Amino acid sequence: MMIQLSYTVTIGAMPPTVWRAITDPAHFPDWARAFAEGSEVSGSWEEGGELRFTSPYGSGTRARIDLLQPPARIETTHLAIIQPDGVEDTESEAAQDWISTREIYTLEPVKDGTSLVVTVKTTGAYLGMFDGAWPKALALLREVAEGLERPSEANASS
Repeated sequence: MMIQLSYTVTIGAMPPTVWRAITDPAHFPDWARAFAEGSEVSGSWEEGGELRFTSPYGSGTRARIDLLQPPARIETTHLAIIQPDGVEDTESEAAQDWISTREIYTLEPVKDGTSLVVTVKTTGAYLGMFDGAWPKALALLREVAEGLERPSEANASS
C-alpha cells in the first residue's frame, strides 16, 4: 500500500533560482548529501527522460521524469534500485517496494520567495528514510538557493 508524505519549505529565492538549485547537477550534491554524502545526478532533465541518482559508491536509483514544468513542477517515478556494482535491481523485495515511488516537487512564488512542497508517494518500507532525509535536504536546498539568489559580497566584488 502506498502512503503519501509531504515536506514543505519557504525559500528566500525566486522559483527560477530554486529550480536551478534542484535541477543543476553542479548544485545537486550540495543538498542531496542529506540522502548520501557525495550524491550525484545524471541524465536528461526533460519529460520522459531518465535520471540516475547515485552515491560515490555507485548505489542509487533510476527515475523517469513524468512531468516537467519549469520553474513550477517536477514529477518523477522511480524505476529501479542501482546496486553498488552498477547493476539495476527491479526484482528483489526491496526493489519491488521502491519501484513506483513517486516524487512531486511543486514550486510556488510567495511574498518572500518560493514555497517548495515535496510530495512523496511510497510504501511504508521507505518512510523512515524519507522522514529522516527530506527535512535535512530541504534545509540544505534553502541554503543553496538563497546563496544563488544573493551571491556573497566576496563573489560580487571579484
